[in-house]
Amino acid sequence: DVRLLASTLLRGLARDGRLVALSVSVPDAVGSLSAITASIAASEGNIVEIRHDRLFARESSRRATVELVVEAQDAEHVARIVRALTAAGYPVSENPLHR
Repeated sequence: DVRLLASTLLRGLARDGRLVALSVSVPDAVGSLSAITASIAASEGNIVEIRHDRLFARESSRRATVELVVEAQDAEHVARIVRALTAAGYPVSENPLHR
C-alpha cells in the first residue's frame, strides 16, 4: 500500500531528526510569510507542510503563528535553519514530531 509506505518513510524521517515541526511568530503584515519561506529556502530546507494562523494566534492581534514541517539533512541542518529564521527576526520554537 502506497499510503502505508509513505507514512512509514515520514515517520522514519521524523525519528531520525530529518523532519522538524517549527512554530514561527511573524508580524501580521504583507510579505511575512514570503520572508520566512525564503529564509528556509535559502537555508536549503524543504517545506513539507505549512499552516498560517492569524485568527487564533497565541500572541497579539498584530502577529500570526506559522506552523511548518520542514525536511532537513540532519540535526545540524535543522539548527542552521532555526538560526537563519532567528537572525531574520522571527522567534522560532521547535516542536518534536517523534519521541
